Amino acid sequence: MLKYTIISTGISLIVCAVMSVLFRKFVSLAKDLPGSGPQKFHKLPTPRLGGVGVWGAWVVVLSLSSLQGHAYAKEMALLFLASLPVFLSGLIEDLTGRLGWKIRTLLMGVGALLAVFLADARVVRVDV
Repeated sequence: MLKYTIISTGISLIVCAVMSVLFRKFVSLAKDLPGSGPQKFHKLPTPRLGGVGVWGAWVVVLSLSSLQGHAYAKEMALLFLASLPVFLSGLIEDLTGRLGWKIRTLLMGVGALLAVFLADARVVRVDV
């Protein structure tokens, strides 16, 4: 399990570093410019695609664990499928800036329901 943590961290770091370099080169493509909307609080243009690095790492680790026949690979794949609506809605919003909060919230609910029904993912206890 530790090796997957190291692999996913490395992949995420590399993907985010490459995107940061590309962002500096193509800053005109930024959707999060200072003062460009009511929720924009950055003082400089800021890349919004950090989730792509996390997603890329998840795809690689899911593939590796599936190829090695780990018992948890099936649940991991089901959670991956359940999170797809959330990831895609965030990606569309990050790239276009035109997906409203109501649609994103609805898709988050769909993803949560898919997680419950596909992978039996539930929060059964919360301790503070």
